[in-house]
Amino acid sequence: MSCDDLSMHKLWRSRLSPGLSLRGLLSNIAPILEEVETFANGLKRLAGNDGQWGEIFPIYDKTMSLTYDIIACRPSLARTDPGTWGLHELILQPHCHTGHFRATKIGSLRALATEYIDDWIRATDPEGHEDRRMQATANRHNLKNRIERVTPGYRKTLATNSKVLRDAILPHIQDRFGLPPDTKKFTVIDYALEDVVGQAPSENMPKLDGALLETLISQTKFIFFAGGDVVGMTLAWVFYEITRHPAVLNDLRAEHDKIFGTDVTTVGDDLRKQPYKLNELGYTNAVVKETLRLHSPSQSLRQASSDFNIVIDGVIYPTQYCLLQTSAGTIHRREDIFPRPTEFLPERFLVAEENPLHPPKNAYRPFEMGNMRCIGDELALVEMRLALLYTVREVDFQFDWDGWDRLQGRTGPSQMVFGDRGYVSGSDVGSVKDGLPTRIRFNKEGTPIG
Repeated sequence: MSCDDLSMHKLWRSRLSPGLSLRGLLSNIAPILEEVETFANGLKRLAGNDGQWGEIFPIYDKTMSLTYDIIACRPSLARTDPGTWGLHELILQPHCHTGHFRATKIGSLRALATEYIDDWIRATDPEGHEDRRMQATANRHNLKNRIERVTPGYRKTLATNSKVLRDAILPHIQDRFGLPPDTKKFTVIDYALEDVVGQAPSENMPKLDGALLETLISQTKFIFFAGGDVVGMTLAWVFYEITRHPAVLNDLRAEHDKIFGTDVTTVGDDLRKQPYKLNELGYTNAVVKETLRLHSPSQSLRQASSDFNIVIDGVIYPTQYCLLQTSAGTIHRREDIFPRPTEFLPERFLVAEENPLHPPKNAYRPFEMGNMRCIGDELALVEMRLALLYTVREVDFQFDWDGWDRLQGRTGPSQMVFGDRGYVSGSDVGSVKDGLPTRIRFNKEGTPIG
């Protein structure tokens, strides 16, 4: 996926996509369920006692942790036996972060994602001076930053982090390459290797070395870091939006009761036996899609051509030799395309095509479209639907900026965008302002975690 040759991009996209398809994900859903269950139980531990609101915390950190846990355990180097983790070696590296709420995984992956570091990275260990230096360097868009990136110290840190990740990935690729052809496929790499081996002549079987090996490693790295921040951010916004719209939350809960029954403790068993029941959550899927419409963090670059021009007020602007940046968020808030654009209306994605609310063809593009469409879009949708299914019937959410301001010792006017304390800040994809300060309490269905 990370290449500038279109034919090579298409080839590797075709090899990697089966493992990230809805069918591929649901056929081995158990590891994903275990991560979501860990996430849900972690949230429950933050709830107050006796129906009271718990202590305030940034939910964005928790949704980011869930996203990277799922990326690490399932699509790329998934555990193939219960209790064994694909990135166990990476997590145990001495320089990696330590903490709670599955923080070892998220800390390790973030520390190594040197090209994707942004404001949301937090160094949690007292010895993490090097990680904090890398974070500061990545965040400064100035001349000093550019100079520092060519210094020996910076390059050493970059090389060290890259080697740690490579050394964690390599043994698992080698193990999967050596398995018999009839071995059940679990991971993205499994499917890619199957295609590579299957297309080779029997007398000229490929060897796992050189260009093939380096390509597999680079593509695995790409999957780790290409979209985790977008999914983690969107999931935080989902919780925010359903809390702001009680009628939507009630309809969500009603759908979950209808499809999975009122006993919330049986959801995991039901999905392990019948994973495709997840596809019956039509309203839940619409809630996620509407959140992606209102909070579209992704953008893309396209190579323009001589036969494509932009026309504004009758003036023609040629685009040849230009790169065009698309902004899904801008399109999604155009009133002529999406009526009532600032309202949260999941029914947009449930009404008939002739209904004015229904998105026009090619207008809805949170994952972009065509060859550049996000290869992990199905994984993102599965993760967010599961996170809602496992939480909203048991806990309530409250977003408390006033309490957060008091904790931070802030005084003076509050910063707002469009009259809202919840907005995206920072560069590139950015991060959720203050991590969406959250409190949680049990509702009548909730079961405390010891």
